[in-house]
Amino acid sequence: MMKNILIAMLSLSCFMAKAQIGIGTPMPDPSAVLELKSTTKGFLPPGLTTVQRDAIASPMAGLVIYNTTKNCLEWFDGTTWYNGCGVQESSGATAVVTAYSCSTNSVGTLTVGTPVSGVTQTITATVDRVGTYSISASANGVTFTGSGSFAGTGSQDIVLTASGIPLVVANSNFVLDRSVSCNFSRNTL
Repeated sequence: MMKNILIAMLSLSCFMAKAQIGIGTPMPDPSAVLELKSTTKGFLPPGLTTVQRDAIASPMAGLVIYNTTKNCLEWFDGTTWYNGCGVQESSGATAVVTAYSCSTNSVGTLTVGTPVSGVTQTITATVDRVGTYSISASANGVTFTGSGSFAGTGSQDIVLTASGIPLVVANSNFVLDRSVSCNFSRNTL
């Protein structure tokens, strides 16, 4: 019995002195605390939905998960979740949009000298990276604005809401204040 305890203690002290763990390899790399080796199997991190991931209290920088909502490997840098799908998530990150279509839908009427109410223009953005956006377009005393956050990539609709007082009867051209821009026309009666 004493012999078994002595062997266990010696084994444990050797293991602790080494300070590296190797699974599938007897000699882990000295720069790694953990090295996994296999030619037939992979590493499987915990699978969490986006909701479960966001419920992690105070995630540590370097934390890695597999996001089952997005089917992407994700890691946390201390403030932002990044993922292997090329998307950065953060409430402060600016979205990347590669194209806009400005003629998706329009609602309401603009009337000269009357404060605008209930007038909108829906546009479609082609989103490459999720994040926040703030868009405006002005003409003839009227400004269409919209702001928010894209939760996903691909085609995303944005509703721009009009404000102001139209100055003259005209068919006004509204141009988005973006580097990738588009325009839409609205008649003022």
